[in-house]
Amino acid sequence: MEKITVYNENGSSEKPAAVQRGPILTWIVCAACVGIFVELSQGKSHISNTLFYLTSSGIRSGNYWGLLTSVFTHVQLWHLLFNVYWLWILGGLLEPAIGRLNWIGFFLIAAIASSGAQFATSGSTGIGASGVVYAMFGFMWIGRERYPGFQRIVTKQTILLFLGWLIFCIIATRLNIFRVGNTAHVAGLLFGVGAAFLVLRHKTREFLPEQRKQQE
Repeated sequence: MEKITVYNENGSSEKPAAVQRGPILTWIVCAACVGIFVELSQGKSHISNTLFYLTSSGIRSGNYWGLLTSVFTHVQLWHLLFNVYWLWILGGLLEPAIGRLNWIGFFLIAAIASSGAQFATSGSTGIGASGVVYAMFGFMWIGRERYPGFQRIVTKQTILLFLGWLIFCIIATRLNIFRVGNTAHVAGLLFGVGAAFLVLRHKTREFLPEQRKQQE
């Protein structure tokens, strides 16, 4: 008997309700961002050379884990709310679509790539999860055809919001209105887009029901 795989709207295989789980990794990451923000706020201390954020000298001395932990660090409340909101929305949809193992790999590489690019160009990793958020957006933007569920979130309005904010931040930084880790944003976006193209070109990718019917 041929084994039949049922696909949900995200393009991932459905499992019985008894074994289904929510986007636990996404929830953990969001909780970590909030928890670290609260701890830093209560401590009222400068974030430099803390457990979560290292200066350039700290990174260069071999503490490369700072490239990862810096993405969990936020100082301004608006920055935290913006990033946690989009981590919750985008990450919560991406995690069940690609699976937890792929999600954590994507998150780690996006975090290190965006922080590393920012560090290479400015001498600072920057702070916040914006680079990872842009990576998720880039992946879901390009991958909407394979994962139709992404289209519910990555609409024309969302695309304009992310691209418009990216351009605005670059201009604001140039005009010294406020400083933003633009390199991290761009690097995250490029990583997400590149990862999506690799997935779409993968020869052994699973087909959606509509694609299966077309081949029969």
